Amino acid sequence: MTTTFELGPQDITVQVEPDVFIRGTLEYANTQQLVIFIAGSGPTDRNCNSSMGLQTDAFKMLASHLQSQGISSYRYDKRGIAASTPVEEAELTYDIFVADAVKLVEHFAPNFDRITILGHSEGATIGSQASQSEAVHSFISVSGASIPLHEVIIDQLENTPKLLPAARRHFDELLAGDTLSDVNPMLASLFRPSVLPFLRTAMAVDPATEVSKLSKPVLFIGGKCDLQVPYNHASQLHNSLASSELALIDNMGHCMKSLKADCSNAMMAYQEAALPLHADFQAKVVSFLKSGS
Repeated sequence: MTTTFELGPQDITVQVEPDVFIRGTLEYANTQQLVIFIAGSGPTDRNCNSSMGLQTDAFKMLASHLQSQGISSYRYDKRGIAASTPVEEAELTYDIFVADAVKLVEHFAPNFDRITILGHSEGATIGSQASQSEAVHSFISVSGASIPLHEVIIDQLENTPKLLPAARRHFDELLAGDTLSDVNPMLASLFRPSVLPFLRTAMAVDPATEVSKLSKPVLFIGGKCDLQVPYNHASQLHNSLASSELALIDNMGHCMKSLKADCSNAMMAYQEAALPLHADFQAKVVSFLKSGS
C-alpha cells in the first residue's frame, strides 16, 4: 500500500511484530530514492547519540543534507532503544536487528523507486545482511568491521593486555556454547548475562563473507582518523567484493566528522555534536546515490 508523505521531517512508526514498534524520522524529499540508516552498537539512537555520552547528531546532519539534495531518508531507533518498544536486553539477538531492518525495507518499498541501506559501525554489519533482500537496491557501509565482533573487541583490548587472556577464554566458551567461567570484574559489563544471547549470535557473523554475497552496488567508507574501527577494515571489505567502491576519507573519525589533520580531536568528536560532518564524506555518499548505483 502506497502512502503520501509530507515534505521534510516527520515521525514514522512501523510495526515489526504484534507488540513491537520501531519509531524513526523520515526526511522526505521525493519518492525516487530512500536511504535507511542503521546506527551502531549499544543504546545508540536514530541520530547517533546515546545515554552513554555519545553526542554527535551525525545521522540527523546527514539526513538533512540528503534531503537538501533531493534524497529521502529514514533513521530509526532499534528495538529496545530510545523511543522504540522497550524490550529486555536478554531478549535481543543480532538476528532480530537484521530482521527488523528487512521489515522496514519491506514497509517502505511500495513508496520508493530505490532503497539503499546505509549502516554505520555495527549497523554496517547488520546492513550487509539486510541488504541481501531483493528489495534493497544498494548498500553503503560506513566504518564497518571486516572481522567478527569478538575479534574486533579483542583488537580493542590490546591496550589492556592483562585482560586479553580472560576475554579470549570467555569468547571461546561462548563459541563452544559453554557456560562462562568466573568473569574478571573488569570484564563484567562486557560479559553480563543479559547480553550473552546477542554476543553469541553476533559472533557467528563474518562481515567479509556477508558482503561477498551482495550482487548490487556497494560502497565502503572508512575514516583515516577512525580509532574505533580503523580504515583498513573498509579496504578489507572492499577486497571481499570486487565490484564494490571504496572511499577512504582523510581526517574523518568514527563519528563521520571533520577532524584536525593530526586526528588529535578524534575522541572529543564523540561528544561534540556541533562539529560538522566531513564534506568529502557527504559528497561521496551523494555522488554514489545519484550515480544510479
